[in-house]
Amino acid sequence: MDSVSPLLDPARAAPARALRRVLDWSDGANADGVADSRVGGSIRASREDVLLIEPCHERLGHASFNRAFLATVREALPAARITFACATGYRQDLAGGRTGRAIGASWMDAPAWPHPNFSPTECWRRFRWLARLVRRAREAGRDPSHVVVLGSSGPLLLAVFAIKVLFLRKGCRVLTVLHGNANEIVHGWQPRNVVLKAFSFRSAMRLLRVFDVQAIALEAWIAEKLREAFPAHATSIGCIPHAVDEGERLPAPARPGSGSALTVLFLGQATPYKGFEEFVRLAGLARRQEGFCGEFRAVGSVRPDVRHVDQSPLARRAAEAGVPRAELLAEAANADFVFMWQNGHYELSPSGVLLDCISLGIPMVGCRSVAIDEIERRHGPVGMFAEDPESLLVRLIGLKADPALRQRLVSEWKTNLEKARLERLPRSLGSVARRQLLA
Repeated sequence: MDSVSPLLDPARAAPARALRRVLDWSDGANADGVADSRVGGSIRASREDVLLIEPCHERLGHASFNRAFLATVREALPAARITFACATGYRQDLAGGRTGRAIGASWMDAPAWPHPNFSPTECWRRFRWLARLVRRAREAGRDPSHVVVLGSSGPLLLAVFAIKVLFLRKGCRVLTVLHGNANEIVHGWQPRNVVLKAFSFRSAMRLLRVFDVQAIALEAWIAEKLREAFPAHATSIGCIPHAVDEGERLPAPARPGSGSALTVLFLGQATPYKGFEEFVRLAGLARRQEGFCGEFRAVGSVRPDVRHVDQSPLARRAAEAGVPRAELLAEAANADFVFMWQNGHYELSPSGVLLDCISLGIPMVGCRSVAIDEIERRHGPVGMFAEDPESLLVRLIGLKADPALRQRLVSEWKTNLEKARLERLPRSLGSVARRQLLA
């Protein structure tokens, strides 16, 4: 349905003005929508049709962030008609949550997302997929004035460029929100095949200015790496930190009064890059440790490349299918810690799991990453970290053996996580957006 969120208020206007200026980036309007002479004026809010496209079809993928991002777009363009295109199952997590708030957008059920294979064929399939969504929006009487695509693969970016040239009217603002972490750029990874190299993320990023598309990195350190790699396109690379949903909170614990026992969760998709094997190893070490009382639970789906892992040490095993958001929150309500072990592909990524820890106030245990270091630099410690599962278990045993120390540290970590959460609320992002995107 079409509706405007009733939750708009002056305290939340800053990110709206900032995001509006981002959306007006290619058409010469200032933050208040007043036209200037650079290109020829802005499209007024009364005529704005915003099409946001989320290719992710996983029930746990990006839901909290997208809910906060969508709410910020609504506040930025209160009179606009917003259409969010995504999978039906994903929409249930995105729109429902625990808040019950109306986001004020129309929903478009997206067709099946093409299976990724990082080839020219994939680029063509993604182009057809995007073209179908734009055509359906027009058939519904909504010729987009803004198109925002959330994704970061090379073929997807190239498909976005083609859609901009062939399907969208002149003056339409096109932005691509990079959910990825620029890992290919940081490590210098390139396909050896010349054709595949032409369709890579690196190749696509070199065309941003050519097609007048703005890329939005979701963390400052990722944006910095991208600008270093593409100095000629630095003005086409903006940054808005990952937002968190201010309405989503944990339900009441179902198992209160767990005493000295520790519950550690692995959240989301079980992959080698997210340390699933290290998590299982930690659980096995803990089970063999005499006197250690604790549970290790995997809440999410298992990838084929870790199906060989023996999950018998886990109190809850990763499943074949995804887990609804409500079930994840119910598990998180009973957890003491969330396991974070980012390596390789996720070296720079803030990870949806880390964002959940910030949003829900759950301390972390695991290994360090660039994202965790940056959070702690700004706000202080947010958990306990070590170089390997063996060292981490030693620290957990010490924490469990000293209830007073455990209470003091956990209280400090939760306080620092709350500071990080407040910084990432939609109403708190205005100054960050101006500093990173509007210079």
